Amino acid sequence: MKEKIITVIGSLNFDMIFKQQRLAVIGETYSAENLTITGGGKGANQAVQCAKLGASTYLVGSVGRDVLGDQLLNDLARYGVITDYVSRTDAATGVGVVNALEDGSLLATISKGANYEMTPERIDEIEPLLKRSSIVILQLEIPIEVVEYSIHKAHEAGCYVILNAAPAAAISADALAKVNCLVVNEPEASFYCGEIIEDWSPR
Repeated sequence: MKEKIITVIGSLNFDMIFKQQRLAVIGETYSAENLTITGGGKGANQAVQCAKLGASTYLVGSVGRDVLGDQLLNDLARYGVITDYVSRTDAATGVGVVNALEDGSLLATISKGANYEMTPERIDEIEPLLKRSSIVILQLEIPIEVVEYSIHKAHEAGCYVILNAAPAAAISADALAKVNCLVVNEPEASFYCGEIIEDWSPR
């Protein structure tokens, strides 16, 4: 029987956000105005937002056996995210470096780290959780084959599947056909449509 459970399968990163007027040019050392250090990763962010809305939220992912992994798990627990299915591995916890410019634009570089320790076998292990879940949310900061397998298993379990297809990457049409809600921005829409999408205005 389905319960009011949301399961997020995805990434956990430790983010460093530099607020700065512009990007440095090659060979230049540029001083940012300030630095914010916070938990992140698209998967963790989705899970925190769901928990803030009062949903019973499980996060399935992977962090390293390091101080950054400890911090992420502590932060998630503080927000009420259930982390029973977040594994610890010998790989380093994923890290994201974000440049936040004055005009509101963002540029980000992430290290895959423990996020890429996720395997289809991990998804088999959480099948009982998928059968209980009403909604499954995914993104593309873990291996694509794990995302595709997760979509298939969630679909089989009768879950409503939401995919934030970011960062943009090739994904099978078969998997996409089983997604109930696809979330993309303009650059991602351009990637998947094969043409430039600059806005969502009707043509």
